Amino acid sequence: MPVYSRRTLRQRLSTEILRDTIVSTTSGSSGITTGSYIILDSSKADPTASGEQLYFRHWLRLLGSAGRIQDVRVGSFNTGIGAFAGAVVLATTVFSGMPYEVHGALDPAEKDAVLDAVIREVRIQEEQPLWSVKDMTIYSLGPEVLDVIDVRYYADPAGSLNRDEGRLTWFGLAKTATGQELRISEALPASYQLIYDAIVTVSLGAGDLATVNLDSDNLVIWGAAARCYWMLEQQAPGQEAGKYKERRAEAARKYSVLSARFQPKIVRKIQLDEYY
Repeated sequence: MPVYSRRTLRQRLSTEILRDTIVSTTSGSSGITTGSYIILDSSKADPTASGEQLYFRHWLRLLGSAGRIQDVRVGSFNTGIGAFAGAVVLATTVFSGMPYEVHGALDPAEKDAVLDAVIREVRIQEEQPLWSVKDMTIYSLGPEVLDVIDVRYYADPAGSLNRDEGRLTWFGLAKTATGQELRISEALPASYQLIYDAIVTVSLGAGDLATVNLDSDNLVIWGAAARCYWMLEQQAPGQEAGKYKERRAEAARKYSVLSARFQPKIVRKIQLDEYY
């Protein structure tokens, strides 16, 4: 299953869908002075745009090899040399080649929060392993497991080539006061590998380089886009709100189509009697 980072998801949402962001690298800094900063990117220099207040009050996010460094507001932009300036002390020295983002419509922190909200709603189907314990028929499962569709076991690694080698008479998922449990009808010898096919939730860590497993990033990106357009619709003046409303509806339609396409396909084994 593909792996996506928070940074990758945010940048694709911002540059391809919302189109309010530039992603680039610095060409240096004029140095840090008390209460101000100047960040240079010669590739953004455009003398023909002088006087247009480009990037005024945009959000500039400095990035590093370990993730996000700092978010600052842009006070002014020198179009002649490609310099972002503001009245904030930077948390680090800016060097040539440091990656950064400049966001226009929404704060990057808000976009991160939207991505978290959408990802919490995603459900995926995946196989997870457990090592059997002799004479045990109850195994604890994590809170991310919502349902168990199928369970089988392998006596040795070579057995994994035959998916029908080990089938259980009955299995079930039970929620208890201390968590949830996978219950099986027959105890296995020690060190057999139990494989359970589960419907699970996914989550994205707080770090900028945190990753998540997804069938497709399109589902999350279009869901996040719909929420972002809703936020912009609430903030926009009357004449602009209609434009964002139309874009929100379009993003919501695409999210709905992708949700149906990537929802887990559940095929259950028929079990006539419960073991417990």
